Amino acid sequence: MENPEPLTKEIYNKAKELKVEKIVLNWSGGSDEGHLYVSVFPHNYKTCPPLEKMIEEWAYDAYSYSGAGDGNDYGDDIEYDLVNGTPHALMVVPKNLRCRLRKIK
Repeated sequence: MENPEPLTKEIYNKAKELKVEKIVLNWSGGSDEGHLYVSVFPHNYKTCPPLEKMIEEWAYDAYSYSGAGDGNDYGDDIEYDLVNGTPHALMVVPKNLRCRLRKIK
């Protein structure tokens, strides 16, 4: 994924309210099925599941992911760093490749 979507203001504000430092979207799958696993860190088992569900619903709409990936290990990971960036600062981590933090305007 070369152009990751910025988080919505609602998701960002809720994450900051819950003291979430990082949001990770793990896309995987093969053929025509795409699967998304959302993780937030640090994770609070009482307060974070509704946030993860909110992120999951947003991500399926924001990204058109079929599961075929870009030829790298069936999928991509996207990490949103809420400590070192802004609502639009994120790190894209395709499988087997790390990129530097960059700001998207």
